[in-house]
Amino acid sequence: MESVTTAQFSSAPQPLLSVIVVNWNGGALLDETLDSLMAQTLAGSMEIVLVDNASTDGSQSRAVERCGPSLRLVQLTSNQGFAGGNNAGFAAARGSYFLLLNNDAVAAPDWAERLLDRARADTRLGMVTSRILCASNPKMLDNAGHDIFADGLNRSRGHMQPDAAPYDEAGPTLLASGCAALYRADAVRAAGGFDEDFFAYGDDTDLGLALRFAGWGCIYEPAARVLHHGSSTAGRLSPRKVYLIERNRVWVLIKYFPLSWILASPWHTARRLFAGLRAARGGNGLARELTGSIGPMKLGLTICRAWFDALRRLPVFWRKRRAIWRRKKLTNAEIRALLKRHLLPVSAMTFAE
Repeated sequence: MESVTTAQFSSAPQPLLSVIVVNWNGGALLDETLDSLMAQTLAGSMEIVLVDNASTDGSQSRAVERCGPSLRLVQLTSNQGFAGGNNAGFAAARGSYFLLLNNDAVAAPDWAERLLDRARADTRLGMVTSRILCASNPKMLDNAGHDIFADGLNRSRGHMQPDAAPYDEAGPTLLASGCAALYRADAVRAAGGFDEDFFAYGDDTDLGLALRFAGWGCIYEPAARVLHHGSSTAGRLSPRKVYLIERNRVWVLIKYFPLSWILASPWHTARRLFAGLRAARGGNGLARELTGSIGPMKLGLTICRAWFDALRRLPVFWRKRRAIWRRKKLTNAEIRALLKRHLLPVSAMTFAE
């Protein structure tokens, strides 16, 4: 991790909550994010930690002027991505709970309070994930937590579904979305934080599975509401985003899946890609947009490059796997049962919105 500089603050009591916002050229959207945090009902019991990934648009300076002493600024000298940025935030944070909020998300005034109430109600919970709505159409869901496919790729629950039943009820989900979620600080520190090799995308899946392996639970709290603009940093359908998602899902697979599932994963990946191709040919949603904006040839090359780069580092990630499986609190049978409970069908992976 590169050296960081932190703004000076008054010596206030240790906050109950540390809200960490990672920023890279967030512009006006960051202003909305910070305004929503300063308006929280628990503002007196929380600190805002803004980690800036060497922005060049001046958004970090405007944030300091806008928020004053209620903001803690951690200034990185280069872009460390979502994973490295949040780890810098964890190191600076003083709260008993970490709340992550994207720099393009706007939280309802009682967002932090609702997450905290849910976490305090059940000490077995290591994560509480929010009801994340599309800013462009608040009647549609963006995310209600994450479940997972058999080749390691996660998918948001309820994505582009109407904001209605069954998402009005709290309930278990495999993982929290790093866009807007609460994590127990001691659980995150014990897990070692985010794996910085991921840089961005799939890193919340990685940390979430590390916490699940350690025996922590995860729940979706629909009363904790957030509006999300979505993909404002990397771009909705950029080749860079596709590359990171596909590379990182291989690393998730290697680190956390049973060996027999790893061996079967090429078959499931082929099913997923074929289903996506059929959806694209049918003119459906993101599958169509993806092939149309990037192009079939470039898309295929991007995915192949992601696989190559992922497997090139197989020895490193196999060592990480061995360390995780040695210290896990769940039995092998419990891990299989957990993954099976939250396993997605291939139809959910076509991105046919």
